[in-house]
Amino acid sequence: MPAKTYLQQVAGRLKQMPFTTVSTGAANGGDGVGLGDDGKLHQSLLPDGYAPATWTGVASEAIAAGRLVNIYPDTVGGQPVTRARLADASAAGKRAWGYAQQGASAGSPVTVWFGGANSAVSGLTPGGDVFLSATTPGGVTSTAPSGASQVVQRVGVAGSATAFMFSAGLEIELAPAAA
Repeated sequence: MPAKTYLQQVAGRLKQMPFTTVSTGAANGGDGVGLGDDGKLHQSLLPDGYAPATWTGVASEAIAAGRLVNIYPDTVGGQPVTRARLADASAAGKRAWGYAQQGASAGSPVTVWFGGANSAVSGLTPGGDVFLSATTPGGVTSTAPSGASQVVQRVGVAGSATAFMFSAGLEIELAPAAA
């Protein structure tokens, strides 16, 4: 997309200038600010302290955009590390801590977002609760899991059929099947 421009007075004359969509710091002081190709302001244009709550680590498996992520301790070469994998409500131990806005392959970096709008989903009921899925690892559902030993974790509320505001709730492990 061609850069959008504005008019600026330079040495008494009007000059067409491109909007700054990513700031490099003081060198961009006084520039006009524009939205990026995604229609959003780049984080570098925001004041200090307005950073999204994220964590970047290594994915232990492929993680698609929009999937819910579990962060867990691991050991590599005798050293402790923290990794990311798909959250899963089919059994305890893989609660959702956040979600991936962009996909990552196993062994590559993945950024986990701890809040905000997750718009890489579908099939939600607008205005309804959203839960971690017990049938699709990293997925979400509008119906709380109900099977023996599954985990119920509310992860947000649907704003539309294709987006929800993520908020990690407490997880409740359901009772095991009766013996």
